[in-house]
Amino acid sequence: MSLINRTGTFRGDVLDAGVVLSKNDYPQYVVKLLAAEYWDTDEQKWVNWKDVEENEITAFLTLFGSTGETLTCKQVKKVTGWSGVSFTELNGIDPTKVCLQFRIEDNEYKGKVTQQVKWVDVYDATPGGAGIRKLDANELKQLDAKYRQTLAATAKKAAPAKAGPKAIKKPAIPKPTVAKPTDAAVGKCTMQEAWDDVCDSLSPGVDDDKRDGVWMGAIEKIAKNLLLEDITEEQWFQIMVTVKDEICIPF
Repeated sequence: MSLINRTGTFRGDVLDAGVVLSKNDYPQYVVKLLAAEYWDTDEQKWVNWKDVEENEITAFLTLFGSTGETLTCKQVKKVTGWSGVSFTELNGIDPTKVCLQFRIEDNEYKGKVTQQVKWVDVYDATPGGAGIRKLDANELKQLDAKYRQTLAATAKKAAPAKAGPKAIKKPAIPKPTVAKPTDAAVGKCTMQEAWDDVCDSLSPGVDDDKRDGVWMGAIEKIAKNLLLEDITEEQWFQIMVTVKDEICIPF
């Protein structure tokens, strides 16, 4: 066996894996991969790769960088089932029981081109190459939960008005009520920062339905009748604290 020397999408087994530090001291998940199949883009089907000599490659998957959690980290969670609570947990997952899909692209460094694993996904994911990466059902469900209030409001706005014989004066729209800031939650954050903080610190046993319900309940409590884009950063901080007090690991 030798290293894969071409680009494309493969799927197969994990021979070994573990958490290490990158040269910049960021946590990485290093995975030794063995390709079993290759996606033929012309035929649009998987072809056997087990008998090909060049069927191994090592992936260096950075989990966190200077801006926080990476997209690769989210894919590692998706592929391995890692909760994200601790690196000890990830390091304890038996890699030989993990089958996955991975995409290899060319990487140029100091004039030399080598092949590098750029993306990993679950074994049965739809091969997309370097094209559009569509969200899966669970990711779409999370997105619906985050934007439920805005979706409902914009859907109403998009409804066509009924035609009438004369122009009808629209009734005055009451101003939304806004909860006053509480002394218990003082700070600022964006909606994305609030959501990420909640998702990264969920207590064990809290499922998506529970998280989504508490999240929407906190928005209703802190910013009733407001569209998401009208909620202030101070209110998002209050929402985050309210949710974390109920379903997240205390720090």
